[in-house]
Formats: sequence, C-alpha cells, structure tokens
Amino acid sequence: MSDILLIAFNARFFHPALNLRYLKANLGENKDRCTIKEYNLDQKLSEVLEEIIAAQPLIIGIGVYIWNRRLVLSLLKNINALRPEINIVLGGPEAGYEYEGTELLENCDYLIIDEGEISFSNLCSSIMAGNSPTSKIIKSQKPDLDNIELPYYLYSEEDIEKRFIYVESSRGCPFSCEFCLSSLDKGVRQFNRDKFIKNLGKLYDRGCRTFKFLDRDIALAQAYEVLDFFLARDDQELFLHFELVPGIIPARLKSVLASFKHTTIQIEAGIQSFNEKVNKRLKRYNKNDSILEDLEFLNSLPMIHLHADLIVGLPGEDIASFAQGFDLLYNSGVEEIQVGILKKLRGTAIGRHDQEYTMVFNQEPPYEILENSDILFLEMQTLKRFARFWKIVSNSGNFKNSVKLIWENHSVFYQFYDFSNWLYQKTNATHAFSLNRMATFIHEYLVEIKKLDEYSVKQTIESDYKRLARNTRPQFLSGNIHKNKTKKTNLMHRQKKHRVS
Repeated sequence: MSDILLIAFNARFFHPALNLRYLKANLGENKDRCTIKEYNLDQKLSEVLEEIIAAQPLIIGIGVYIWNRRLVLSLLKNINALRPEINIVLGGPEAGYEYEGTELLENCDYLIIDEGEISFSNLCSSIMAGNSPTSKIIKSQKPDLDNIELPYYLYSEEDIEKRFIYVESSRGCPFSCEFCLSSLDKGVRQFNRDKFIKNLGKLYDRGCRTFKFLDRDIALAQAYEVLDFFLARDDQELFLHFELVPGIIPARLKSVLASFKHTTIQIEAGIQSFNEKVNKRLKRYNKNDSILEDLEFLNSLPMIHLHADLIVGLPGEDIASFAQGFDLLYNSGVEEIQVGILKKLRGTAIGRHDQEYTMVFNQEPPYEILENSDILFLEMQTLKRFARFWKIVSNSGNFKNSVKLIWENHSVFYQFYDFSNWLYQKTNATHAFSLNRMATFIHEYLVEIKKLDEYSVKQTIESDYKRLARNTRPQFLSGNIHKNKTKKTNLMHRQKKHRVS
C-alpha cells in the first residue's frame, strides 16, 4: 500500500521509466510514501487494475505516450468507475499537448504540462494536506536543473543487470525540426556537470555497463566530460548509446571518439532526409556533403556502431527523392537504416503543411501519415511494408551476406522495394517470419525471380547460418553446417550480428 502510486506502461521491458524515477526522487518528505509500478504493453489490464485497487493509493501518476495512450485511457475509465476518490494525475506528451476536449482530460483529476518534478511534488503535498488545487490544468515552469534530485539510485539491481539504463546530461534541443517534439524546447539546459559525473560513477560502481543517453545531440551536451569519464575506463563490457547530428560534429569530439579502443559506442544519427529543399521547409538545415563526411568518419571507427534514421512522408519528398537518399545513406556504409514513417505528434508544427501538401494522418496513435500529394495511400502502404521488411531482413543482421544478392549492383532501394512487394504478395503478412521461413523466401526470390545461380545462392545463405552459428536451418539447405566460434564482443545482440564475419 502506498499513498502515491506512479505507473508506467513501457514499450518494452528493457526500457525503464526514467521520468517516474525523477518524480519520486523529487517528492521530498513524501518520497517514502511513493511506489513505482512498471508494466509492459502486453500486461492484462485486469491485472494492472487489481494491483492498483489493492494498493489503495490516494494519488496515481501516469505518463501518457503514443504507445500507451489507448491502454491508459481504458485504465482511467475503470479506475474512475471503481474508485472515483483516487486522484489521477497525468503528464507526458500525449496528455500535455492539444489536450482540450480530450477523453484523457475528461478522465483525470489533474494534468501537468511540461516537466513535472516540482509541480508533481507540490501537487501531492497539497492533496495530502487537504488543500487540493481548484484548477485541473497545472502548467509547470521548467525547473532549475541544478536543484533537481537525480534519480539514478532508484534503478534496481535487476534494472542494471537486465535493462537499458537511461541517463541525461542535458535537456532541450537547439534545432527546430517541425516533426519533432524536442523542437518545442528553446535551447539546451545542462545538469550540474560534477553532480552528473558523480552519479555516472555510482552507476558504474554498481555494475552498470549499458548507458543510453537521452540528450538530443551529445555534441551539444557535456560531451567531453562524459566521454572522458568513460574513456578513463574504456571497459570492454561498456556499451554506450548517443544521439549525434552528423554534419556538425566538432573536430575535438571526433578525436575523443577515435580514442576508444574497447568500449562499444552506438551512434543514432538523425538524417531524416537528404533532400535539402525538404529539410529547409521543415526548418532543418542539413548540408549533405558535411553529413556524408561525418558518416564516413564514424564508419571508419571500429568501436562505433552506426544507426541512421530516414523518414518517409515528409512534405515535398516523393518516392524518387526518398530512394535517392536511401541509396546515398546505404552506400555511406552505415550498419543500420531505420526507416520511420512521419507522425503528426501533438504539439508539433508539422500540421502547417497539411493543406499545401494534402497531408492526411491517421487519427489514432501513433498518428502516422496515410498519404500526401506526393505519395498516395496505396504507395504509402508499400513503403510501410518496405520499412518493416528492411528491419527484419537487413537491420537484424541475420542475412548480412545474402541480402546483398537482392540488389547486387543496382539501386538498393528499388531492388529491395521489389522484393518487399513480392514477399507481401506471397504471404499477405508483415509479421511471424521465423529465421528459417525468411531464409526460404529469400532463396525462392533469388532463384526464381532474380534467376541467380541456385548453388551460389545456397552457399551465400549458408554462410550467414555459419557466421552466426545457427542450430537450425531451412529445409532447402543440405549438408552440415559447422559451428564457428564467434568473437566475444560487448555489442548488444542485434548489433553483434552486423560485425560477425
């Protein structure tokens, strides 16, 4: 039983809710009266509801995001029906933007806008003292980061052993990309450097070796102090994840990144589009030559695993333009290309292009684009399937050798586009593809559609099975596959598959 119950519905088990830990850490004298409960999206709602009612909380705090909006709304309606006396407090981007007239607002007692550490603490104190605020909407002032209690001690031993450990050395973003919620923040605010580094040290001493930084661009945060901390350890078990904007990486930062010899660093590079006119329209000012130069540098570092993002559906970018950018990015040597579908996130300015580019978005989360004047609905559907199959076949690293036979010396985008259309027509599905089933389809496509030599195709697919020392194999492969001992590495499982040869 707890007076204050903080609830998270995380997209995956290994994504802990750092925001709730911030809220608890800053509750002051009420900290010990608070419990955090984290659930996955596949958790039965009845079980969650039972735990909440059994805890008999006075206050419930929930963060609402595009991945959990429907689940949270259903939960709120049931809590209100069973225990209307419970004070429900909402926060998060799905609750805090464009909230007027929404069911979320209707089914909560209080809604906190913006960063909530101080506002939530004050609200809880008021409710417990019997002085509940009369206003349902609580607009927070951004707190002074020097005065915020850092929550990293609230990560459990299980968290450290089994989950990503999220940390942040800064908040905010200096860019103004109209499709991104971070663009609503004006400027970058830094946490106290010494205090933050001290907390990193405590996590490291507790055995944490997987750190995922939430900073919008590590180059704009306390990059050198943070990297120096990890460089002094350069631990073979360390895995660091940073976001970085290529094209503007300072020479000094390149030098520091090049100094790592043992620690694996995953860089998430937000490219989004190589169409400079489209970028300028969205207040994103990339220079392609500089981007490619930085990508080439990052690819040259053996300890860097590079993951780059592109977005389908940006206003003014047709399939031909996207294909050109996709091929350019692939040929730069990045190990993974994440193909995202444009979303109309609440609060962002992307909607100002709706009329000019006849942009139509799904009205339900995750608010993905359905069509625009350049890519009509049926074409958009094929691109969504392209993104899904690219993730399964290429980004997974399972078919590192054989996937290249799909495009050989031709356009990577258009050749894989043809394969994805064939695969969907063959299966009428985008899920439930086991490794062996996908290998069978790749074999069939290469031999029967591409007319490649079957012996060479089998040898190439078999090389992927040998490379990853798979125990099972598809029926079309004959003979024995001898297991290779893979080199020990600190890469995450997915990233590792790109490096094993």
